Amino acid sequence: MNNRTIKITCFTILMLFSIQAAAQDIISYGGTLTVSQDNPGGPGGGEGSLKLIDNNPNSKIYVGGVALPWYMQWQCTNPARAAQYVLTSGGDAPTRDPKNWQLMGSNDAASWTTLDTRANEVFSGRNQARIFDVPAAVQALYKYYRVTISATNGSSAFQLSEWRLLEGLPPAPPTALAGLATAGSEVLLSWEDNAPNESGFEVERSENGVDFIKVTTTPANQLNYASTGLLVNTPYQFRVRAINTYGNSAWSNTIVIPTLNQSGILTDVTDDGGILAVSKDNDGAPQPMKDH
Repeated sequence: MNNRTIKITCFTILMLFSIQAAAQDIISYGGTLTVSQDNPGGPGGGEGSLKLIDNNPNSKIYVGGVALPWYMQWQCTNPARAAQYVLTSGGDAPTRDPKNWQLMGSNDAASWTTLDTRANEVFSGRNQARIFDVPAAVQALYKYYRVTISATNGSSAFQLSEWRLLEGLPPAPPTALAGLATAGSEVLLSWEDNAPNESGFEVERSENGVDFIKVTTTPANQLNYASTGLLVNTPYQFRVRAINTYGNSAWSNTIVIPTLNQSGILTDVTDDGGILAVSKDNDGAPQPMKDH
């Protein structure tokens, strides 16, 4: 087997990774990538091992005639605590996907602790990113992390698009919270997600800016919410934060939205029928309109 080692500086990794990933991904802090067998084109080639950490799901490592078990290893610049890891399938040939594997951690690259074991795994799509949890009981600071793949889904070749190691950290806070009153009793909220690891968002509301109450918890990646049952012509303050198993983010910006001075929802008056007149039309004849 060809054992290839690639040293990546923290600066280089930060240039490769998005801001979201850099805030959470252990690999983005810098370190050394090692694989037990690389593509013949080398780590930086078109399908070499560097494709595992280029933050591009459309690229991949490809090893034909892979010698199993095959491993990829990350040596951290500083020990880190991984709570989750992400594997992204390649863009073709599902039989090349990993099927059975183990994630292990070590502080000397000699004595290893098994952190997670998977068997008979199937990636249902191409370039599919799947997140796997590391049980809390075995989470610890490790300098080395290694994924050892013992079986593919049938092929003698192996491929993988991306590998991520995620710290057990609270999510980054959402930003750009905005709102629109659509009725005397409803306000529509929206915000921007800055975390790759939230399990949901908590929305709070206040009538005085001091006493906030939680009005809902949305699922992960839901970036809007309709707050209903409000009082007519009343200003409300809203804020939102991201949550996960490891804690809560800071609160977003707080906004003040007054409800409208009437009950009921906004309606489109042009939907009720009528006559449209314009001062000058297109050279073609106007299309007939039907009353509702």
